[in-house]
Amino acid sequence: MDDRQELQRFAELLMRLVRDQAISNLDVYAAGRIGGAIGEHWKMVLADPACRDAMLELLPEVVDEVLFQLLNALDNGDLPMAWRCEDASYADLYDMGRSEMAGEFLGTDPDGWRVKHSQQRFVHPDAG
Repeated sequence: MDDRQELQRFAELLMRLVRDQAISNLDVYAAGRIGGAIGEHWKMVLADPACRDAMLELLPEVVDEVLFQLLNALDNGDLPMAWRCEDASYADLYDMGRSEMAGEFLGTDPDGWRVKHSQQRFVHPDAG
């Protein structure tokens, strides 16, 4: 597999296993469907329906900001990490991403990572 294919594999797994799962889990918290102390805390904080609606609106943006900062740090070489390729070799994410991962993540064209690989909602930059 070449670097572009491996980068797409990385993008797909990052979107599905990290972004989608984080948003899905946080939606469960916000809906009050989690038990224990954490669940009680979320229920208390989000008792007001307006707060809950705001939280649901903001959750994807918070998750996306964290992922953007991670990818930006990788793009800038500030966070050196390697990716295990399908053939069991390792590739430097800085080299593999060509300093474009954060932009590809946020992209809204059909090849943007969120559009192409994520099943969860996101706020389009042109949204009002």
